[in-house]
Amino acid sequence: MYFRFRAIAIAILAMVAVSGVSADDGSPGQMPLVADPNERLAKPELTNLPRFRVLTTVDFPPFSFVDQTGRLSGFHVDLVREICRELAIEAKCQIQVTPFADLEKALDEGQGEAVAAGIAVTADLREKYGFSRPYMVIPARFARRNAVELAGKAAVALAGRPVGVVAGTAHEAMLKSLFPTLKATPFPSQDEMLAVLKDGTVDAVFSDGLSLLSVAVENRAYLVPRRDYGESGRGGQGPEIIAKVLMGEMSAGCGVRSPEGD
Repeated sequence: MYFRFRAIAIAILAMVAVSGVSADDGSPGQMPLVADPNERLAKPELTNLPRFRVLTTVDFPPFSFVDQTGRLSGFHVDLVREICRELAIEAKCQIQVTPFADLEKALDEGQGEAVAAGIAVTADLREKYGFSRPYMVIPARFARRNAVELAGKAAVALAGRPVGVVAGTAHEAMLKSLFPTLKATPFPSQDEMLAVLKDGTVDAVFSDGLSLLSVAVENRAYLVPRRDYGESGRGGQGPEIIAKVLMGEMSAGCGVRSPEGD
């Protein structure tokens, strides 16, 4: 049964992923693409499927949240509903809300058959779960304090200056690889990194652009446009292109339970 659930997630998420574009040609400024719009996948046979429960969160707008009418909304929610509509299993499809920290436990305990959330696709998790293809890739961005004056491109002007990053993440690897002249300053967590940005211990931080949008407002910081990164050391393509190689926690997808040995 879980194999069928895995087929659902992989087949349909691939069908409704990024569309209308061809494979990435590596040109500067182009976002990484994760789907071939010309690919056609066969729908699984689901006549005997009893139910399909998808776990998601409620505190991650615009992907999953409760709107002003009290209705569960967001991109993840709409995507799951579209999957169920495409497979003609709307009557069997259920979306259940679970705290993000409890998603893995809930899946292991059989409280759902799949998860739609911003899941880190790691080697350890691949041993336990089947994953869909990523349907979104979040580009990495810099954010600097407004008080920090930069002359010229950010990546050049920040040379030799402390830039915060979360230790052990793909962002740390990207920062050291793409911007070796910056002084990478790792911190144990995102919260600690943002705290030192606010108090001025570091001049800037490097993380995913989505979370930094709200951080820029809350911490009176400035989200540096990608065009101001300067020479990235990879033909000027910047972190968005290199993120294809170092996606990890920057990707969003669907994970489903896999039986032992599958």
